[in-house]
Amino acid sequence: MKRRMKNEKHCREHICDARWRDAGTGRPRRGHFGRLPVGRMVCQLLGRDDWARPLTLHGKGVRSHFGPQAYEIFAAHWPFVKPDNPDYETANKLNAARKYVVSRTLETANWNVSTIIKGDVVKQLANLKVQSGPDLQVHGSGNLIQTLLKDDLVNELHVWIFPVTIGSGKRLFAEGTVPASFKLPDFKVSTTGVIIATYEKGGKIETGSFALEEPSKAEVARQKLREEL
Repeated sequence: MKRRMKNEKHCREHICDARWRDAGTGRPRRGHFGRLPVGRMVCQLLGRDDWARPLTLHGKGVRSHFGPQAYEIFAAHWPFVKPDNPDYETANKLNAARKYVVSRTLETANWNVSTIIKGDVVKQLANLKVQSGPDLQVHGSGNLIQTLLKDDLVNELHVWIFPVTIGSGKRLFAEGTVPASFKLPDFKVSTTGVIIATYEKGGKIETGSFALEEPSKAEVARQKLREEL
């Protein structure tokens, strides 16, 4: 059975675009958007039960994929979470999970049960999908996500929509994303208005039309004008 590849586009203090926080702690880095401390805003809007939710969605373990920057941020934080920290249970799950880091430059990956993937990344990730084992998840790692979307390797998306506008940022569905439709099998709305939506692949995009069977004279004139331009 093919394993699911999930894109966890998380934006909490520990799981988010690497530019939004420093060392996985929620502290805003120099690279925040404009003057907005995005990491802290997200921490305020999303509770621990929500941002840890994807790790337990299917009631079993996961295998995690990272780009090099996200991997180094996670590896510098999660192994050092103490038992008295409220994030300790989540830390144990991440520390115990098998981790794959996709990188052309990283030479060592010392976080527990970590493997560096080099060479033909798409082929190696596709092979991992068909192997038996827990679900595959991607945390942060915006560039890696683009590769997975372009090569149609994502089966499920967990998209978190926050009730803020910041005016800039990375596109989740950038150029090269394979057109596809999705179903919404599950969603949750937090008390602060964050929408946590799970989307599954739904097949080809189906299209329709509101056009009249017989176009109006105005429509005929409009189309003729467009052809002349």
